[in-house]
Amino acid sequence: MKSKNFSLLASKLIELKHRIKVSCDKNSVKDSSIKILAVSKKKSVNDIKTAISIGLKNFGENYLTEAIEKKNVLALHSSYDDIEWHYIGSIQKNKTKKLAENFDWIHSVDRFEVAQRLSDQRPVDMKALKIFLQVNIDNESNKSGVKIEETKKLAIEVSKLPRLHLCGLMAIPRANILITDQRRSFKELKKIKNDINKSTDVRVKLKSLSMGMSADLEAAIAETDPNTVTWLRIGTALFGERSQI
Repeated sequence: MKSKNFSLLASKLIELKHRIKVSCDKNSVKDSSIKILAVSKKKSVNDIKTAISIGLKNFGENYLTEAIEKKNVLALHSSYDDIEWHYIGSIQKNKTKKLAENFDWIHSVDRFEVAQRLSDQRPVDMKALKIFLQVNIDNESNKSGVKIEETKKLAIEVSKLPRLHLCGLMAIPRANILITDQRRSFKELKKIKNDINKSTDVRVKLKSLSMGMSADLEAAIAETDPNTVTWLRIGTALFGERSQI
């Protein structure tokens, strides 16, 4: 017999996939271009196990200690070996070693010094660490991220680091209610990505964008280019509201 938590999460995933499909169909976006990153911060190991049981495999965490504790528990079971861990929180220099050792993806690199440390500290027996550059897309003083005008230079520098794979750009736009306003920020992020890809100085082509959350995923899908993967960072629409402790 399935638990109440299983049934609730399964129902929410069905609703989420329906929202995604409707938006993909409306905007002629391939379903395969949209990936769900389940934001599991402040959720328990049992919540993550339930999410895995309904088919989710990518989990985003904001807090390093909490994430490593969950990862270590799940690592005891071989059935969870194919989980991929994404770090989406702010990065302090003294945390880069543990980040480099414990995550498959980092979405929040916003300066070269951090990228250099992640590259130097990535274990040689692990695959290259997949990263996104976080862009302060609306130039907000209270948010992290590289400035728009400095993003291309940072992309060129980071693309040369040996133990990193630069996948794309990430942004957390200003909260807006109207989808037209939401799309404006995502359109700008897409433009920056496309401009970077025109440069012969960047050693890789950026193929992904980390953009869109529970409240604005339709806008992110609407601004998804062909041959680009959009990672939707979904917390509330899957797990419900979180405790603030």
